[in-house]
Amino acid sequence: MKKLYLLLSLLTALAVSAGNPRWHKVFGNLKTIAICAPGRPGNSSEVDLGIRLLQEAGYKVKVMPNARNNEHNKKMVDVKLRAADFVQAWLDPEVDAIFCVRGGSGSAGVAARLDWEKLRSRKIPVAGFSDITSLHSAMAKNGVGHVFHGPSLTQLTKCNETSVAWFGRAISGADQPPVKLQVIRGGNCSGYPTGGHLTLYQNAYCSGNAVSSDGRIVFIECPSVNLTSHVKLLEKLRQKGCFDRCAAVVFGDMKGRKSKVDQIIRDFAAKVTCPVFRNMPYGHQSSNFLLDFERKVTISADGILQFENIRK
Repeated sequence: MKKLYLLLSLLTALAVSAGNPRWHKVFGNLKTIAICAPGRPGNSSEVDLGIRLLQEAGYKVKVMPNARNNEHNKKMVDVKLRAADFVQAWLDPEVDAIFCVRGGSGSAGVAARLDWEKLRSRKIPVAGFSDITSLHSAMAKNGVGHVFHGPSLTQLTKCNETSVAWFGRAISGADQPPVKLQVIRGGNCSGYPTGGHLTLYQNAYCSGNAVSSDGRIVFIECPSVNLTSHVKLLEKLRQKGCFDRCAAVVFGDMKGRKSKVDQIIRDFAAKVTCPVFRNMPYGHQSSNFLLDFERKVTISADGILQFENIRK
């Protein structure tokens, strides 16, 4: 039994020392990653897995004091504690990036409590999506930090290999391969990204808590299967002027019966004058490409999307 235990210990040590091949060096020059939960608590086993994969891949992980509170009952952690965690991570000079645990709900409350002037001291990457749309919208509105909109920690563990590799290239500023989109309304266009989860983006934009969409490419995804809600939210954004002067609209994963979603997007395209595309690998699915909101995007009339080379 003792020999078996020693053998298992040795194999475990060798596996860890070899690093995680899936995530090893994938996040560029990052050394220390802070884990925050601006939204709801995560699933304990999923959070454990994400942290372990980061550590095995060679990164130092700093889990903020309240980031794992209430995982046993999923009760919302007090907003003051969630905001304090976020600020602590942001201002920690050792932290190179913040990975949000998940979305859920609650990040708008965190954003409302932040002292944006205080946070201007650092331009730190913040990665997450879904409900984190509220926090990202506020960051962009205030011109603070660096928005990376895409997989959160627990969702990243479920992403396919292509999305993980894309995540790494986005974070490190490496070149990204082109993406072929479906053309709904064609036209050459370029601009910086904005948008996010349809419900949260609509809330932020229509309440004045999002950056202007003028000249930007609006990326939209939504996990809800309430198709009536899709129509209403898109119409509210349209009436608010979100699509009047934007460069284009790109739809990612929109849940619901495909034929119905197709019709909703085509009906939407008929009401706007900007180019409209769909099928971006982005949203609540295994294909979820991280979007750098400070990296310009160009899309050709035939639907070839390309992030600019920022190392020219």
